[in-house]
Amino acid sequence: MNTTSSISAPLKSNFGDLRWWEKTYMVILMIWTIGSSGSPVFIRSADALLVGFVFFSLLGINYWRRNIHLYLRNAFFFGLILLLHYLYFGSFYLNTAILQILVLLQAVFTVAIIGTHFIEVYLRVMFVIAIISLVFFVPILVYPPALGIILSASPIKITMATEVYGWEQVSQNILIMNFNSTFEGLRRNSGPFWEPAVYSSFLLIALVLSTLQSRSVFSKRSIVFLLATLSTFSTTAYLATGFFVFLYYLLVYKDPVFRLISLVSFFIISIIIYFNVEFLGKKIENEIKSVKFDALYQGGNSRISSAYLDFIELGERPFYVMFGRGAHPEYRYGTEDKQVLRINGITDQMSRWGVFFFLFFFYNVKRSTEAIARYYGFKRTIGILFFVTILISAFSEVLFQFGFFWTFFYLYVVYEGLGQESPEQFSPIAQPA
Repeated sequence: MNTTSSISAPLKSNFGDLRWWEKTYMVILMIWTIGSSGSPVFIRSADALLVGFVFFSLLGINYWRRNIHLYLRNAFFFGLILLLHYLYFGSFYLNTAILQILVLLQAVFTVAIIGTHFIEVYLRVMFVIAIISLVFFVPILVYPPALGIILSASPIKITMATEVYGWEQVSQNILIMNFNSTFEGLRRNSGPFWEPAVYSSFLLIALVLSTLQSRSVFSKRSIVFLLATLSTFSTTAYLATGFFVFLYYLLVYKDPVFRLISLVSFFIISIIIYFNVEFLGKKIENEIKSVKFDALYQGGNSRISSAYLDFIELGERPFYVMFGRGAHPEYRYGTEDKQVLRINGITDQMSRWGVFFFLFFFYNVKRSTEAIARYYGFKRTIGILFFVTILISAFSEVLFQFGFFWTFFYLYVVYEGLGQESPEQFSPIAQPA
């Protein structure tokens, strides 16, 4: 018997063959995980929702008779890190440790229950989210007063106010769309997520998975994900998407003429965009110039200054290097400002959990992306491309603090061994979604 299949594979291989309540349950589970990882409405009640998620998941574990021992064995290392943090920092760290365990369990249960349907369920949910966001955002972009009309007509309107360094930031949320505090000045599509860059991270993963599934960047789903990504006006999203699309075609299609055209086109377009789109070129240059200022006076609230401070603070004690500074703000940040948001998700993971777990975590993320690529008949290099694309996206958002992104710590359990690399040369012409 195939151990992986018996542990995590659904009872039927085709998602469409499942009973309606099985499909509904999996969709709800995925929405719950995505919402807890990106929606400000969900996140502000994270503790209660994570506990509720665990109990809801137990229904699925029991119904599909899932054996989660393999997942828990993989989590032993993380549990050891949390135990060391508890012993090192003291009993006040207990609540923080429990929250991290709940985040881990959310990833475990999502992957274990949904199994090989994970990609299809995620793509269906994100396709609907992308369509809804474009339906709402495009009219507002064309006719700004449409925002007031939408807010006044919505049966659900949640006003969320937060104070940051004495400035009140107010966002409006209608559950299926979030209009953050800067929306009226900088109209950017956040979808239901707390800000556009986070939304673009979910879209980027959806684009990659859709491309692997359909073998084309120009399938129906992929085009919708691309349009939604464009509407976020996110620096990192544009860079990561361009990086993936260009290298995908360069790696998959062996025709030397096509490769040369792709290489020259990508180079020319990149230069034009970098020097002519203000939120790309100038923003990157300003971040590089202001690294030390941001680190000294603003606690490292930019991508590069976050990385700069994370590396410096990690080396303050040998314990931090090996096992991390933990997730509690009192120790996570070495600066006097304990409320600052370090936004570099790569160095944040290293700073929280130390070098050993950092390497172990991303080894398994890479293992998952390679397994997914092979599942769809691609070579290992496409899996590595997927992995690097995720890293680029995480460079500007603390993605790995949330359950959905921890699923990549486990997805290899589901997909490893189920696919086979194919030498087939794919046509760049759009394939069915």
